[in-house]
Amino acid sequence: MRGPDSKKEQQSRPHFDEIYELYWRELYETACRRVSAPDAEDILQEVFLSLLKNPAVIENEGSVRAYLHKALKGKIIDFYRRSLLKEAFERNAAFTAPRYSTHPDARLMHKELEVLLEKEISSMPERMQTVFLMSRKQLLSNEEIAHELSISHQTVRNQISAAIKRIRRALYQYDLANNAGTQMVLAVTAALLTRY
Repeated sequence: MRGPDSKKEQQSRPHFDEIYELYWRELYETACRRVSAPDAEDILQEVFLSLLKNPAVIENEGSVRAYLHKALKGKIIDFYRRSLLKEAFERNAAFTAPRYSTHPDARLMHKELEVLLEKEISSMPERMQTVFLMSRKQLLSNEEIAHELSISHQTVRNQISAAIKRIRRALYQYDLANNAGTQMVLAVTAALLTRY
């Protein structure tokens, strides 16, 4: 049984088809400058699906073309964000694989660095800690963090930069104290930071 939403959807469908025919090629070519052709097709499908699900956006947003380009830009950013997340997950998975977790030295270093990072992050000033975790844990962009916290983009950059310097300093001291090997420390730390 079709409800009022499906009736509304049917009414907006012809208009949607016109919009699709008018803009898909332009959007596809724009997307192909940033991602591969198959990924561009997937992204465009998401853009037009979201438009089909919420046709009221067209009336509220003004220019349909501007709305579609804005939506495309957002979907491409989401695409790269998901790619980075997947890459980070795969790197982290490599470190939690049995060959790393069964070696006692690697396990010990992993645990020590995990404690070190948690200690360093928890000792950061509240604002710095919040910004850093929003960036690394929630994977928000600097603009999103600035908007969320009502602070300037430059402040977000400064806070993240200061947080990374603190962590580097702590890792450098750990490396000196334990003679752990810089490459190993960096690799384990990179894997741990993806969880934050």
